[in-house]
Amino acid sequence: TGGSGNRSGFCALDEVGSAWCWGEAPAIIHGQGDEPWGKPRQVATGLGALLDVSLSQGHICVIDSSRQTWCWGANHIGQLGSGDPLLGPSAATPILVVGEQRFVQVVAAPRHSCGLTRFLKRSPQSHSRATTELAKAPNAQT
Repeated sequence: TGGSGNRSGFCALDEVGSAWCWGEAPAIIHGQGDEPWGKPRQVATGLGALLDVSLSQGHICVIDSSRQTWCWGANHIGQLGSGDPLLGPSAATPILVVGEQRFVQVVAAPRHSCGLTRFLKRSPQSHSRATTELAKAPNAQT
């Protein structure tokens, strides 16, 4: 039951893995103009149960149960990951991200998308040590 949002919209997964979005960005991405979605609408309905969803101002990405990533929306600089220069400036329906990678988490940002292939487990000691080393670093900013 993850979610992702920005100043112009939000998307979230429900308990069965369905993606729901609302706000201005999802309406624009789905070609429905500037009229914001005032209540949640289900998106990516043909992909089954989803593991993650991420919304940027121009596109949405989801991860399906086989850990394949699908994106749709703006693609003017390749942020959908289709590998197809002929796709054009946008896609109205989810397209599969090319490559053999399987992701556990995806982040859609205004000009790119990123995927995480696995979660790392950290011990409390390694986290504490990293925090201490950061605090000791000159001009460290958090």
